[in-house]
Amino acid sequence: MDGELVEASQNSGRTRCNRRCEWLCPYRYVSVGLRGQISYVDGRYNESIAMLEACLDGMKKCRYTMSASVFRNALAKALCANGDARRALVVCEEAIQAIEINGDELYLPMLRMTKADALSAIEEHEASMSSLREALVLAKKQGAVAFASQIERTGRLES
Repeated sequence: MDGELVEASQNSGRTRCNRRCEWLCPYRYVSVGLRGQISYVDGRYNESIAMLEACLDGMKKCRYTMSASVFRNALAKALCANGDARRALVVCEEAIQAIEINGDELYLPMLRMTKADALSAIEEHEASMSSLREALVLAKKQGAVAFASQIERTGRLES
C-alpha cells in the first residue's frame, strides 16, 4: 500500500466514535465505507465488498443516506472487479432509483459510468453504450468536465 493509502486508512480509523454517541452514529459507518474504498483501491476486493456492505447497512439503520451514492458506486466497482457484474448492476440500479427519489443527482454520471462497465462485463454492449451516453449527457448538463472528459477518453462511445 502506498503512503497516501496508509495515511487515509489511519485517518479513517480515527473517525470511529463511541457507540453511546448516537448523533455520531452515521460517521461510524462512513468510516467503514472509507476503509472499504481504500481496500478497493488496494485490490482487496472481498474485504472492500464486506466493508462497503456493512457501511451501507449501518447508514440505513441510522437513516443517513447523504453519502450512500458514493459508497454504492464503490460497492458496484468492487463487485465488478471481483467478477460479480450482475450484482454490481443491481447495486447501480438501486443507487440510481434512490437518486431519482432523493435528488442526489451529482453522482449520476459516476453511477452511469459504473453501470456501463457492469453491462460491458456481461456483454450487454449496446446497453453499456447507452449508459455511457446518458452519463456523458448528465455530466455535460452538470458542468462536470472531469466526468465528461473521462467518458470521452474511454473511446467506447460511437460517433
